[in-house]
Amino acid sequence: MLFRSFCIEQAGDSILWIDSEGQIVFANKKACEVLGYSKEELQAMTVFDIDPLFAPEKWGPHWEAIRQQKAFVIESCHRTKSGRILPVEVGVNYMTVDGTEYNCAVARDISERKKAEQQLAHFSAIVNSSQDAIIGVTLDGVVTSWNPGADRLYGYAPAEMIGQSISKLLPPDRADEIASQLATLWREGRVEHLDTVRRRKDGTLVDVSITYSP
Repeated sequence: MLFRSFCIEQAGDSILWIDSEGQIVFANKKACEVLGYSKEELQAMTVFDIDPLFAPEKWGPHWEAIRQQKAFVIESCHRTKSGRILPVEVGVNYMTVDGTEYNCAVARDISERKKAEQQLAHFSAIVNSSQDAIIGVTLDGVVTSWNPGADRLYGYAPAEMIGQSISKLLPPDRADEIASQLATLWREGRVEHLDTVRRRKDGTLVDVSITYSP
């Protein structure tokens, strides 16, 4: 029991024990560090004091879900003592101790993940709004992404190309070109402004300038 308590206290994630009324009855060292409160302060607070998205009227249905599902993961946010809002991923775990119900909530700061997701969404928006054809391809030539610019240029919808070989766009007399270009990319790290020809869905040929980058 002592070893278990030590592990909980020294865990790298915030751990809060919360009773059926939403009262915090235990906070480990990490929770205190992240939220900026002393253990005594946190253990005098409720979930509603630290989670600005969680209104008291939501607690009843939430607690019933905890009882029924026993364990699940949610995303929410925690407000620190300084007022900073942290996005968190919370592992919800139902348990009983001496006949009393608790939620053992294990919270992890996901600020960096959210920042990466925002950057990805930003880059995705750039790609999707580009007038140029931007295509993701594996090193063996399988199409993994296909933006609207590619749709406009080649006439294929994403569903028609994703998972297919990029060689579908090659005229018969250039059948070996993709393999050669991808080999150059692998060897040199980039292929700049290669003037070549591609075939549209309707069979017409189009002159293109292609850049490959990893």
